[in-house]
Amino acid sequence: MKKIIPAGLYLLLALLVSGPTPSFAEANFSGSDPSIVKIRVVVREQLLQEFHENFPDAEKVNWEELDNRYVVSFVDHGIASRITYKNNGDFSSSLRN
Repeated sequence: MKKIIPAGLYLLLALLVSGPTPSFAEANFSGSDPSIVKIRVVVREQLLQEFHENFPDAEKVNWEELDNRYVVSFVDHGIASRITYKNNGDFSSSLRN
């Protein structure tokens, strides 16, 4: 079982990098301070890992980066959900329908 989790995480990362939501997956930091870019990448990696640990059965996962926050929409056990994180990775809000 433990071998499946890292493989799933790598698959999720690969989908994010090549998927249709480049706002989250692909950095467009031209002219940005390299240390800030590094922090943002680390925050994203931590969020992805935390999300995968908390919602291992999530489906239809969609990440977006909007107005200095990260938003993930997904379906977990048939329940449509949305979580918003601050730009530093701290939890901001959640919604379940």
